[in-house]
Amino acid sequence: MVDFRPVNSNVRLLVGRTALGVALTISPALPADQEPPMAETKTKPTGASVDAYLASRASPDQLADCKAIMAMCKRVTKQQPKMWGPSIVGYGSYTYRYESGHSGDACLTGFAVRGKELVVYLIAENPEQVELLAKLGRHRMGKACLYFKRLADLDVKVLEALIAGSVAEVKRRYPHPATPNPSLNRRLARTLCAMVSL
Repeated sequence: MVDFRPVNSNVRLLVGRTALGVALTISPALPADQEPPMAETKTKPTGASVDAYLASRASPDQLADCKAIMAMCKRVTKQQPKMWGPSIVGYGSYTYRYESGHSGDACLTGFAVRGKELVVYLIAENPEQVELLAKLGRHRMGKACLYFKRLADLDVKVLEALIAGSVAEVKRRYPHPATPNPSLNRRLARTLCAMVSL
């Protein structure tokens, strides 16, 4: 988070949190009628190879699980996989917008290899999704990240239903990829943005 504080008419102080504390930067002031720039979304679709990513990150067992997840995501989204940033295999896309006006694109769903775990990016906030999580098997759920060690620990039909429910909810809240829904609540926007900012 960056806070733009004018020091005087010619200078502004930028205050931002870092892993080590607070960073201060002095830069030229903006004209009174100009807004500070929005941070650019770091995770975007790339031309990188999905197969090369998986070959470099996944163990043989993880690779088999990744292929099964890819089949699920393709069935649900009807989209081909694309690399989003250096480490997310994403499917489809939508445009989100914060109340602040910041907007960007994110994948509808996706997954990544994170060390010994696999992560599927989805939201599971409504009662039906929460009920499915209870039936899924051994996992842990972050804000928009479903972590597990192997598919054998999960009910794969339940996982596919969770992915489908998440994609449907994103499409409901963002009905058109190019037209952001300004009435979206801020909490969901942060959740979905976190999904692609890992």
